Amino acid sequence: MIVSRKFLVLALASTLALGGCGGGGSSSDPRSDDREVTLSGVVADGYLRNAEVFADCNGNRVWDEGEARGISQEGGFYTLSGVGLDECVIVVNVVAGQTIDEDDPDNFVDRDYTLMAPAGRPDFVSPLSTLVQGHVDAGKGLVEAEELVSTGLGLDDSTSLYLDYIEGENADLHEMAQIVAATFAAYQAGSAELEMSRKEMMERIVELTTQKLEEIKEKTFTPPTENDPVVALGFAPSMLAGKSFVVGEGVGESDLVIILTFNVDGTYTERANDFEAPLTIINGTWVINDQGQLVMNDSFGSTTLSLNGAAAAYFDVQVDLDETAKIYKTDPFASQLLAGKAFDFIGNGLGELTFNTNGTGVMVEAGGPQENFTWAIEGGLLKINNTGYYYLYSGGSESAFKMAGYDQVDQYIGTIEMFEKSE
Repeated sequence: MIVSRKFLVLALASTLALGGCGGGGSSSDPRSDDREVTLSGVVADGYLRNAEVFADCNGNRVWDEGEARGISQEGGFYTLSGVGLDECVIVVNVVAGQTIDEDDPDNFVDRDYTLMAPAGRPDFVSPLSTLVQGHVDAGKGLVEAEELVSTGLGLDDSTSLYLDYIEGENADLHEMAQIVAATFAAYQAGSAELEMSRKEMMERIVELTTQKLEEIKEKTFTPPTENDPVVALGFAPSMLAGKSFVVGEGVGESDLVIILTFNVDGTYTERANDFEAPLTIINGTWVINDQGQLVMNDSFGSTTLSLNGAAAAYFDVQVDLDETAKIYKTDPFASQLLAGKAFDFIGNGLGELTFNTNGTGVMVEAGGPQENFTWAIEGGLLKINNTGYYYLYSGGSESAFKMAGYDQVDQYIGTIEMFEKSE
């Protein structure tokens, strides 16, 4: 349970445990060789014409320079050529006002949605292949993901999830795919206010749709329409698992700071302290419920966090029914974002920090003497003189960010705002 609803804090303990900058990582390109590959296939809810198709080779679910792309043609046919494409997920963006679903050939589709197919399965990209890839993104193996979808839809072993159900005249599968596609469109429209990454959004959409598979199988589920309330996607496990967060604004009415670490095994650790009080460590369990809320259980009871909104650096949350808060994402520090740079800092005082490329640095506080220190990046944390360490958060850019510091006995020593000095 979060132990206080008033958050972060003052500043820089004027000791030599000082800090620096960092930045997030990006998805990596899995292609293992430079073979030229040509892929072709069909994209469908009904056959989709004028949809945007690309090979997502770095796994972020958006097209990047260097990734093969094209436009689907009549009958949903597409072709892509490029290096190592058989190792890349196929992504299809169905675009309102541009794409035509040949089930309704006289009209454009009226809402955007996204389809995917796993790497090595490019032949038929559909709502059903998208469900499979969503489970893969959530950490399932491909075979397990296929079994989850097939079981959820009540399909027997002879029915492939990559079957062209239009050509095969499988009306039952076609109807289920139509319902799934309409559900994707509704949930994607509901995500417009949330600045999730595209991959986070797709994982959450698949998770929510999977919860409706029994109704979809029985044809009793009616997807939301544009006249229904906006769908709130809420949290997805990938947004939290294996990550740490700083709770609060970074400057507030209390010296209290809270670090929340959500482990991939469903446990979490809450570390709360301030300048005056000793460290408090609370261990508990966490889960995302069917409403996309984060439920945290520990010896003090249960706390429910609802996602009100999201930005690049933080989540806006409703804590139970009475309070709101910002939970800042912590990115791993990267040496290249510090080395050879100088920063102005604001904390309990003002000053300048310089990080040399050889792991040494210099601090000059306003009105104070120059002091030397050593620095290193270990486990994504910035360590100073081996006596203090910092979490990077609220890093809106490489040149301006905040960090929360602790000493060698895990006592909070302050929050620092950093601003890179221009040359």
